[in-house]
Amino acid sequence: MSRRNKYDRKDSLEIGESAQFKFKELAEAKGWKVTPANKQQDIHEHWDFFIEKDGEQSRVDVKAMKRIRRSDPYPQDKLVWIELHGVRDYDEGWLYGGEPTI
Repeated sequence: MSRRNKYDRKDSLEIGESAQFKFKELAEAKGWKVTPANKQQDIHEHWDFFIEKDGEQSRVDVKAMKRIRRSDPYPQDKLVWIELHGVRDYDEGWLYGGEPTI
């Protein structure tokens, strides 16, 4: 089974994975212990990494820059997309249905 979304005709998967890799590298360079979410946590709880340092801990859902239109050649950093509903009927998305650390 491919991890690529059926609408991803370019490089969205690679852009997202690159953002997660960069986040992990930066967090570890700043002394955070970084633990990746398992598949179930990623899909159903909407987080990518559990980070902890000096008694602080958080779950983080890393988001890469997005294109405004699928046909745009490059991602942009002027607008931020907020997921109000996930791709599954029961999925409330990462904003309302996720399990953020507050």
